[in-house]
Amino acid sequence: MAQQVRSFSSKEAVKYALENSPTIKNAVIETDIAKAKVMETTSAGYPQISGSASLLHYPEVQRFVLENTVNTPFYIKELTQDAPIAFALQLANSFNGTISASQLIFNGSSR
Repeated sequence: MAQQVRSFSSKEAVKYALENSPTIKNAVIETDIAKAKVMETTSAGYPQISGSASLLHYPEVQRFVLENTVNTPFYIKELTQDAPIAFALQLANSFNGTISASQLIFNGSSR
């Protein structure tokens, strides 16, 4: 198998060496990796916002039943004696929402 012989000018030889040198290719890759790590570290300092929401629906609300007697503090004169009084201490629907924001101002760790 015959090898192909090329002739270069000094500028072409330098250009060819820069394009095909494994050392230079590795240096370019390492530079790209370093730039990506800088962007990763920089992004940790950007504001972080998160949120959540939940809705609870109770089809049947627990009710408490008490008797309407004279000796109790919740006695109602308009109702008949010993008539049941029902009341609930809970809402049929409950909604909870949260939003939080944070930002890294200073990181004292060194890598």
